[in-house]
Amino acid sequence: FLTLYCYHCKRSSMDTVQKHTILQSLLLLIISTFHKAYYIGVPTLLFTLILFACSDTDTLHKPTISYELARPQIDTLMKAQRFEEAYIAAKDVLPEVKKKFDPNSEELASLYNILSVSTFRMSHYPESRSWAEKELQIRQKIDSPTDEVVLTALNNIGNTYYEEGKYNEVLNVALDIKNRREQKGKTKSNDYAITVSNVGRVYSSMGKLFEAEPYLVQAINLFQEVSDPDIEQLSITVEYL
Repeated sequence: FLTLYCYHCKRSSMDTVQKHTILQSLLLLIISTFHKAYYIGVPTLLFTLILFACSDTDTLHKPTISYELARPQIDTLMKAQRFEEAYIAAKDVLPEVKKKFDPNSEELASLYNILSVSTFRMSHYPESRSWAEKELQIRQKIDSPTDEVVLTALNNIGNTYYEEGKYNEVLNVALDIKNRREQKGKTKSNDYAITVSNVGRVYSSMGKLFEAEPYLVQAINLFQEVSDPDIEQLSITVEYL
């Protein structure tokens, strides 16, 4: 039980009073067992288990700090690539953000993005896609369909499909992003070149080399037309030819 206590307190957001209450209950259970005071031990055990069961509910699962204070820490964790810690912290303040801000707010969309990226880096692809789809729903209401934040959310969804080997779904997303960038009109950029390259890469991953080649060649030409080409992405594109 002490082992469970230590693990659960580390992973949950129980406040200090809750943690101390559980610890005291566990210690009392151990002491009462030695004295054969089972009439104390059994109720204590039941009380402890109830606290464990309820500690993740909306009633007891409260953030230890406010969203305003937690957000800079979350951003720092993401930059440091400490994705599991960032995920736990973001999930912790999510109920507060939902209550405090509009359902279609930038704050909520941004938090969904953090949850999507962190779970993706933890290789939890279905969950990552779920968060990205939630972000996209908000982005499509508050931003232009061709805004970079919308395209990023779409790209995050496509990445999860790619990691799962669902290439038809990836292709649909990649073509959607390509069409949106063309509507935006900024086709002389690294972003558009990468988008075109992504379409070619997906076709290549599907074994459709004939369909892949025109996109890969176009992407290479686009990179060469940019004043400051993304050399890394250019090299990857060349490798797919």
